[in-house]
Amino acid sequence: MAAAAIRLSIAALALVGASCTSVAMEQRSLSDTQWSVVAINGEPAPGSIRFRAGQLSANFGCNRASGAYRVVGDRIEIGPMAATQMACEPATDEPTAHPMRFENMGFSVLNRALNVRWMSGNRVILSNKAGSIELRRTP
Repeated sequence: MAAAAIRLSIAALALVGASCTSVAMEQRSLSDTQWSVVAINGEPAPGSIRFRAGQLSANFGCNRASGAYRVVGDRIEIGPMAATQMACEPATDEPTAHPMRFENMGFSVLNRALNVRWMSGNRVILSNKAGSIELRRTP
């Protein structure tokens, strides 16, 4: 009888622990987070975006840009962004692989207010009329 009570207690603790872990993994906040770009306009793309202390910084394979942001409901409003202006060379002769192509698409999306659509606590899609950026949270 005591053994059954112990097994039941262990099972209950395991369930509580598992539920706490899943709640933590489903945190849906951009504050102080780093993200890898999965795709821009549905196309696999390089890059990263970081949200920290009201500042957004982004890179899509060549230049870096940053600017102020604020979350308003399920939208992100981005202030003017400053960017480096390097001319990056493609790694191959394939025109679709040119880093400036992804950069132009990515920064076009970031130049307007963004709708935020959470796929999970670790995946989010930022979108507007200019396109979409799919992100995966990184540690």
